[in-house]
Amino acid sequence: MSGRQKSSSASIADASIAWRQQSAHHVKDDLYRRLHDSLSEAFAMVDMSGALIEYTPAFQELLGYSEDELQRLTYVDLTPQKWHAFEAKIVAEQILPLGQSEIYEKEYRCKDGSVIPVELRTFLLRDGEGQPEAMWAIVRDISERRRVEQELIAARAVAEKANQAKSRFLAAASHDLRQPLAALSLYVGLLKSRGAPANGDLAGRIEECVESLSEMLTDLLDVSKLDAG
Repeated sequence: MSGRQKSSSASIADASIAWRQQSAHHVKDDLYRRLHDSLSEAFAMVDMSGALIEYTPAFQELLGYSEDELQRLTYVDLTPQKWHAFEAKIVAEQILPLGQSEIYEKEYRCKDGSVIPVELRTFLLRDGEGQPEAMWAIVRDISERRRVEQELIAARAVAEKANQAKSRFLAAASHDLRQPLAALSLYVGLLKSRGAPANGDLAGRIEECVESLSEMLTDLLDVSKLDAG
């Protein structure tokens, strides 16, 4: 085989290898894109300036912005002002030195002006030289969880209010019922003072009932005091 033929065969082989590598690269990119688009969770990646460079359709749907709009925004633009210092602290104290954050909560501002609570954990990506290159996070809408929490807080407040009303009622009822019992005790004393045997026996029985009722009312009053703190 001549040198020209060998050179031609080598070129064909090199071209074949390059084509296979390029095809594999396209297949890999296509698989990644399909996996990326199929994620049901909202995923977002930003560069170190905060600009959005990658996100899933779920993230776009969550916030309601068009693709062109999102490409002109940063995660800071999407975050209400009250969270800026908090999230900057997360980046400085967790993400940059540790490579990731703890799970934390914040809010995003949607295109329609509404604000939604979200939960996320952010991870740091570094370039080949080990320098911070990007940050990415899975973003979860926790609106339903917040709604349930608020309903539980409201229900607890109603229950506490009802319990306090019950305690006040028991305290008042216990106090008011003591008045006729006190009078009844006086009447028993008068009845016993008359000295007739029949009266004494009857008075003794009535006195036992009065004492029993008094003890029960005392217990009731003590419980109401405990409930009222």
